[in-house]
Amino acid sequence: MVGVVLPVNFLKTNKLRLKRLEQWFLMLRISPTYEMANKYRKNGLLTPAQKEQLPMYFDNVLKTYEIWGDVWACDFKTWYEANPEIKKDLNKNRNTAIRITTLDNHVAIEDEWKEIVVNDFKEFINGHWRNVGAPRGVVMMIPTGADKKYILSQVTKHLDDHRALMKSGILLPEQIIPIDKFGIRDTKIRDKVLLMLYGLICLRAENEKLSYWELADRLEISPVYVNKIKTITATNKLSKGESKKYREDTASDIKAVVGAIIGRHIRNAFILSENAAQGFFPEFDDPIMGWFKNIRTHFDYEAIRNGIAFENASFKI
Repeated sequence: MVGVVLPVNFLKTNKLRLKRLEQWFLMLRISPTYEMANKYRKNGLLTPAQKEQLPMYFDNVLKTYEIWGDVWACDFKTWYEANPEIKKDLNKNRNTAIRITTLDNHVAIEDEWKEIVVNDFKEFINGHWRNVGAPRGVVMMIPTGADKKYILSQVTKHLDDHRALMKSGILLPEQIIPIDKFGIRDTKIRDKVLLMLYGLICLRAENEKLSYWELADRLEISPVYVNKIKTITATNKLSKGESKKYREDTASDIKAVVGAIIGRHIRNAFILSENAAQGFFPEFDDPIMGWFKNIRTHFDYEAIRNGIAFENASFKI
C-alpha cells in the first residue's frame, strides 16, 4: 500500500480534508507511541520500562500531541469545533489581493532601490502569502497611469486563461495548503481501507482471544476464504478418518492464508498510526519505513480498550 504524496501538498477540497482529519484523529487513538506521549504529558514522567520502548522519533510525536491532545477525551466533532488551530485556519481569507511593492524610475537606475523591491517580494512570499495558505496567483505589473477598464480586462484574461488550463487538465487543480498545522497528504488509499484498519485494531483490542480468521469473519475481510473455513468446519463434524484429517489440513492451510492477510493489515495499521503520530498522514511510503526497522508491530490494546469503554460510557450519557 503506497500513499501518493503531492510535491507541495496535500488535498484538493476542504470537504475531503475534513474527512482525512477525522481519519487521522482515529489513527492517533491506536498509535502506541502517541499513547506513550499521552501518558508522558499527563503524568510528567515515564517508567524505565516505558522509556525503553521509546522510538527515536518520540520528540516528533510530542510535537504532534501539542496540536492534537488527548484524542480519547472527546469525539472528533467536539475536538474539531474546539481546536484553536482549526479556527485560525477557517478565519483566514486565502483570496486576498495585496500590493507587493511599488516600481518607479529609481529602481531602474539605483541598485539600492532594486534591493528594496527584492526584499519586499521576499517579505510577501515568506509573510502574507504563506500565512494565507500560499494560494496560486499571478504577479502582474500594473502601470498606475493605465486605464482602469484596461487593467480589469487584463486581470480577467489571466483568470480566464488559468481556469481554461485547469478545465483542460493541463494545469492541476490548486492544492489547498492549510494555514493551520495539519498537513494532510493526498492518497489513493480508499476511505474504506483506512477505516477497516482502525476497526481491525479496535476489534482485536476488545476481543484478544479471537483468531485471525475470526477477526476476518467479523470485518468481512477475505469472505471467500472465510466461508471455505466455515464450510469445512461444519462438514468436518460429520467426517471420520482420512476424510476428516484431509479437511482439517485444508482448513489449516486456508487459515494460514487468512492469517497472513490479517497480519499484513495489522502491520499496515501500525505503520499508518505511527506515521500519524509523527505528523505524517496518510503515509505508507518506504522512506518512512526506515524508522521501523527495529520496531516490531505492537499496540497498547489495554489503552485502546479503555478508550473505547470511556467513549461508549460517554455516548450513553
